[in-house]
Amino acid sequence: MWVYEKSREDGINWFLEEYLDRNTLLEQFPYDLPGQLETGALDPKGSGSLTIPALVKATLLAIAVLVALHLLIGAGKQNRIILQKTYNWSTPPHPRLSPLPNSN
Repeated sequence: MWVYEKSREDGINWFLEEYLDRNTLLEQFPYDLPGQLETGALDPKGSGSLTIPALVKATLLAIAVLVALHLLIGAGKQNRIILQKTYNWSTPPHPRLSPLPNSN
């Protein structure tokens, strides 16, 4: 992944970064490494054990729950008419609303 850092002294510096897992780092640097606190931007594991099949199952479950909730809410509602009016557009407009006479 290409990243850049911006500073007043050096301007913009670009770096090419790649992910190295803990075992690779321990092989190259035989020192005590601090424990991992967060997931990095380049970590291929992402947020842990989230896989494509788990994501599909969670999505389908969420859709089923939302559809069931929609049906439950819709089953208890009553249809009421709040306002019912009929407009007849063929009748002439009110005299005050008619266009002004031509003053030629």
